[in-house]
Amino acid sequence: MSGKESLKSGETHAFLWQNGTMEDLGTLGGEYSFALAINDKGQVVGDSETGFWEQHPFLWSQGQMMDLGTLGGYYGSATDINERGQVVGVSLNASGEYHAFLWKKGEMIDLGTLGGAYSEASAINERGEIVGFSTNSQGNSRPFLWRNGTMKDLGTLGGNFGDANSINDWGEIVGGTATSQNEPRPTRWFQRNIEDLGIYPGYSVDPNDVNNSGSITGFYYQTVYDIHCFLLQDAVSIDIGNLGANYCVAWSINDTGFIAGTSATVDEQGHAFLWMP
Repeated sequence: MSGKESLKSGETHAFLWQNGTMEDLGTLGGEYSFALAINDKGQVVGDSETGFWEQHPFLWSQGQMMDLGTLGGYYGSATDINERGQVVGVSLNASGEYHAFLWKKGEMIDLGTLGGAYSEASAINERGEIVGFSTNSQGNSRPFLWRNGTMKDLGTLGGNFGDANSINDWGEIVGGTATSQNEPRPTRWFQRNIEDLGIYPGYSVDPNDVNNSGSITGFYYQTVYDIHCFLLQDAVSIDIGNLGANYCVAWSINDTGFIAGTSATVDEQGHAFLWMP
């Protein structure tokens, strides 16, 4: 499991937790780093402040943190990595626009947009298929699937906006889109079908990850200050609980069903958690 930890010095560093031990991954020279994803080989990606006060995407592997560079600007963040070591994320380019990128074999590739000025890649599977969101020519944020060099609008539940957060190796995608009344809804795309994942209590649901068994995790707002984590499995949704307070955000689920995220404790401190089925 990876994430961030706050040090006594006041700096925030990415960490790797394994076998009950939390390891500080360091930074790219600055005072900040944040881990966002890990693959089965233990390679970690995220973003870090450099020694020149820029924010760059990094790849941490075998004890070393490598700067992946940017598309020409001063900002970048890596959001996911697959088993082949391909990395995706978002970067500022030389023209001042934020674009989704694919990094592989030392090269960062601009994935373009759906016609607007912004795109961001959220996840990549083992086939190299990438999902995320991009603005179109009307300025609406739209979910996309990038495959074989082409970015495709995945569509919505009838509204103008949406985003795709995760894709598994079977091509099953989860995220959120708007209905024709522009109400945000948890959404699943699979085999050219688009599906509303159902009603949750409250007003906003965010499915963040889907594993290769089709199990989905994320969180929903029951109220502004009451946030719950859920596991959706075999069309049944359960609340996975919290660390003592009504704040829980689930970020990822692996193929064993283990869920990683952040929750508040009874003294209202934010802690990383691992939920085991």
